[in-house]
Amino acid sequence: MNEFNKHKIAFSVAFLAVLFAMNPIIKDIFSSGFTVFGTMLSVKHLYYFVSCVFSLSVYAFGIQFLTNKGISFASSTGNLLYALAIAAPILYVFLFAVSLVIEYAGTSLTSTSIHVYISVFSAVISAISSIPIYKFKNWIGEREKEAASEQYAMEESIFMKRAQELLRSKYYDLAVVEAFKAIEVSARKFLFENNMQFKANAWLTNNAIQQALTPELAESLQIIRKARNHAAHGIEPIPADVAKEAIPLASRIVARLSSQQDVS
Repeated sequence: MNEFNKHKIAFSVAFLAVLFAMNPIIKDIFSSGFTVFGTMLSVKHLYYFVSCVFSLSVYAFGIQFLTNKGISFASSTGNLLYALAIAAPILYVFLFAVSLVIEYAGTSLTSTSIHVYISVFSAVISAISSIPIYKFKNWIGEREKEAASEQYAMEESIFMKRAQELLRSKYYDLAVVEAFKAIEVSARKFLFENNMQFKANAWLTNNAIQQALTPELAESLQIIRKARNHAAHGIEPIPADVAKEAIPLASRIVARLSSQQDVS
């Protein structure tokens, strides 16, 4: 899990804790509110709505832990609920203020007319507010994607650096294994950024990966794969010249995949 998701979940849980802690304090104003289309929207409604929506967003984020691949609908749903929970108190306070202004400004109007005006204004403002809420939800998704890409890039760099250090220390088998891990992470990042699924047993022959690489690098990828299998499962150690050839090739493949952003 990347740092952005960790902070997002931590904030949701912390916000829920604050809401529960505030319950005894704001209980006295639970009945305060305004009427929209004949329905009383009280502070109590806002309190339970935000609590439920934040709880559901945490639940949706938790569903993503069921698999390392992530579940797109859970992420999208969680982000939408998260955006709603953040926006709800702001929208409620704004609508409450509008209702007070209409009540004070419409002293010559009947009670029914005031309620109609409040209902209409509330409906219009709520409809308009759906636009920034939707944009906020999309921003969260984009930031989440950026954070995941940064995480992949960091892992890719760590594996590649470790491979080079192991090569210098003459641990040739381990160097090749780590270099192949760097390529695998780079392929995962490449497919993720292009909204494609990574399949552990099929990414080596993935058409998008093959198209992103030059024919020479595509052939080199198969050479490194064979060297990695030898290093991981073979009895004899990998010769030094094979490892010394594989590491620079792996570095070129990683650089190539990182430079290809969009193949769709």
